[in-house]
Amino acid sequence: MDAPFPALVAALRILAAALLLPAGVAAAADLPLKRATGPMVEVTSGEETLWQEQGIAPDDAGAVQAFLKRLGESRPQIVRVPGRPGVFLASDFVGRTGEDYGRCLFLLQSAKGEVRELGRTRRAGDAYTMKPVVFVGGGRTVVLAELATEYSWGVRVYEIAGDAILDLGAIDAAVPGEAGAEDPTPFAKVSIEGGRLVVRFDKDLVLGTLKEDPPVARKPVVFRQDDSGFVRVEGTKRAKGSR
Repeated sequence: MDAPFPALVAALRILAAALLLPAGVAAAADLPLKRATGPMVEVTSGEETLWQEQGIAPDDAGAVQAFLKRLGESRPQIVRVPGRPGVFLASDFVGRTGEDYGRCLFLLQSAKGEVRELGRTRRAGDAYTMKPVVFVGGGRTVVLAELATEYSWGVRVYEIAGDAILDLGAIDAAVPGEAGAEDPTPFAKVSIEGGRLVVRFDKDLVLGTLKEDPPVARKPVVFRQDDSGFVRVEGTKRAKGSR
């Protein structure tokens, strides 16, 4: 269900994320988070296909896919949640038709072949894919989820807090490509500065993936979390210009 007061909910989510910081982290000038998601591999069985992080046990991946198939048209992308054995983050479709249909991120726990849903995000509109990449450090687990159809729509930023997935906002930017915008997450670095998330891309980016002839920001392109989501920052770390 969509939140009736999105601005208030967003502010509360940011506050909740800040309160999860361990003592001393907020005072740190710069705390880089480690990219924790490894290479993805395609697994095909008959007519069924899934993408999973390399190293996930086949039994776990199969149990997660079987659980998700009960919710909709299953074409999952599954990654591990670091530090939480048996807990996975999976992107997949929910619903089968109309307004109920769309991609979500699911937080799932698998034990002895049984899967339990811990939390999920809102649907991601008409995106075909919602590829999660996890970053960890300082007690934080942050997810950059790239949305795409035939081309990239940029990323949504989430944080896993216990059994909840907090939606922290969107970054509508992607790598320029000849056939359309491309996934920016391979070039992303995430850090905490003053208790806020900072996402840096060491690649030129188009700003506004649905715009016709969007401007291009020169690398590095840096976005900082504020009360409304993420904004491209000014100063020495910002992109040098657009065209």
